[in-house]
Amino acid sequence: MTDTLLVPLLVFVSAALLVAFVYRYYSQDHVAKRAINRRLSLIEATGDQKEALTMLRRERGIGEAWPWLEGLHTTFVQSGLHFQGAQFLLVIVGLTAVMTIAITFAIGANPLNIVAGFASASGLGIVLLRILRARRIARFNEQLPDVLDVIVRSLKAGHPMPTSLSLVAREMPDPAGTEFGIACDEVTYGLALPAAMQNLSVRVGDPEFMFVVMATSVQMQTGGNMAEVLARLSKLIRNRFKLRRKVHALSAEGRFSAIALSAIPFVLFALISVISPDYFGAVWTHPIFHIAMGVAGGMLVVGNVVMWRMVNFKY
Repeated sequence: MTDTLLVPLLVFVSAALLVAFVYRYYSQDHVAKRAINRRLSLIEATGDQKEALTMLRRERGIGEAWPWLEGLHTTFVQSGLHFQGAQFLLVIVGLTAVMTIAITFAIGANPLNIVAGFASASGLGIVLLRILRARRIARFNEQLPDVLDVIVRSLKAGHPMPTSLSLVAREMPDPAGTEFGIACDEVTYGLALPAAMQNLSVRVGDPEFMFVVMATSVQMQTGGNMAEVLARLSKLIRNRFKLRRKVHALSAEGRFSAIALSAIPFVLFALISVISPDYFGAVWTHPIFHIAMGVAGGMLVVGNVVMWRMVNFKY
């Protein structure tokens, strides 16, 4: 029994290490340690602003066509990963092979194992993308009040809006620095400011940035005191961020409970398997055991969904 469980366990650990490596290498934290502002680093390396813009768009997959996968492409762009769609598909293929081998060792050979492995690998990849996307949006949202303050100070000093945006691109770290830099380059090469701001909103995915996009569009059409409008937006977004952090702190107990209750069954299973390897041997192949495990897994998923809804809500 111990030898039977050892091989799937080693395969699972290998897959987890592979995912952790990909996440670590391409995460924004690792990129931030290598370069505070990716765009400025590329401009310094190439000496050509237009070439740096082309490289940024290529490595982020901006402008690529993903037929039937537009939503996945948007998530990919907003995650900030620095590799193209073909490389992402190669990662999915590799994970599919690993998951298929793990499932085969666990339940035996079956043609449907490939389908199950692909589904598991695709789900894991999409979950990872959404986690990276959520983290990047949270960082951008945290930077947004400071970004607006920089723009307001520049406007009050008499600079036009494109110059104020270029100041953000020079002074702010990623993700705001590079994203505003791309917007400035688009304006420089002929795109209208409202369209460049709309593209920026699509790339970052922060719903609160839409306030800035609308304010910019209205100001371009009707005029007005843009500095005052952005100053009020900065105060509003900063207050919303404080409220979000307060809610996050108050709901910490519920999140910890969900993690603990989800981990306890697997921890107990691992401990019992190590202490008494034959404990589950008598019932492992019994049909009722598989049904019971399926019901328990379903109840665990439902419980996690309910607890997630309790600690995550819109306001």
